[in-house]
Amino acid sequence: MRLKKALLHFGLWVNGLVSENCYETIKEIEKQIEEENIVEYIGKKYKDKVDFSLFNQDGPYPPNEINRFFLNQHWYIHGNESRKFCVSDNGLCLITAVCLDGIANC
Repeated sequence: MRLKKALLHFGLWVNGLVSENCYETIKEIEKQIEEENIVEYIGKKYKDKVDFSLFNQDGPYPPNEINRFFLNQHWYIHGNESRKFCVSDNGLCLITAVCLDGIANC
């Protein structure tokens, strides 16, 4: 249940970035997923746009759980961005889609 809530909040926060016209390449997002760094990468890069304090080590949703979830899904994400997740361009949309898929399957 904790992971489900973490994915919900992370997906909503990232969706807010899309609403602000922020953009990431799918390649960069997949790289950060492989490095188990997706939460820290997004939080650091967009710290002036969205408050990511919920996802600090001291927050209610430690980044390691979300990073691990994304890494475990990476084999499924890579190559299926368009077909499975309906994302062909913005990597932030891919994050949101993977969060939705994770919520549905937790």
